[in-house]
Amino acid sequence: VESAAEPVVEAEAVDKNPTKPDTNEVAEEVTYITEPAELVCVLPDGFKAAPNEDGLYVHSSYPQDTSTISYVISDGTRDLTEIDMKDYESDIEASFYDTYGDEVDVTVTSYENVVVDGRKGLKIKISYEFKGIGYEQLIYMIYNGTETHIMNYTQEAGKNWMEKFEESGNSIWFKAFEE
Repeated sequence: VESAAEPVVEAEAVDKNPTKPDTNEVAEEVTYITEPAELVCVLPDGFKAAPNEDGLYVHSSYPQDTSTISYVISDGTRDLTEIDMKDYESDIEASFYDTYGDEVDVTVTSYENVVVDGRKGLKIKISYEFKGIGYEQLIYMIYNGTETHIMNYTQEAGKNWMEKFEESGNSIWFKAFEE
C-alpha cells in the first residue's frame, strides 16, 4: 500500500548521511536503523507543494517547467530496497502499462546501494520516453523497518535540475517522532 506523504522540509542542508564504505573492503555485518521516523530534506529552490496533491512538489514555473518531486511511503514488511536492478526496471515498465496502457522502455542508468542516516536504501537513476517526451528520474528508496520511503525527482531529459535533485537527495535524514 502506498500513501502520499509530506516530508519535513528544512531551510538549509544538513549532511546527515554517513559515507558508504569502500566496496573493496571486506564486508562487515551491518546493523541498520529500522525505527519509524519522519523523513526530512531540503527541496531545491522554487519547488512548492502542489495544490490538492499530497506528496507532490512542482516548480513555481509549472507547467512551463514540468519537473516534479514526489514523496510516498510504501507500507508493509516487504523491503523494497532488496529488489534487484532488472526486477526494478521490469516493475516500473509494468507500472506504466498498468496505469496508462502504454509500453514504456525504461533504462536504469545507475543503481547503487546507499545508507541514509543509518537506514539502508537504493539510489536509482532511470531514463525513459513517455508520450513522446524523454524523462530522467532520480529515486531514493529508504527502508525504515516497516515502510519504505520513496523520493522521486523527475525532469524532462536535458533540463538542468539533476544537480539540485542530487543535493536534495543528499540532504535526506530522519527525525524521530515526538512522543
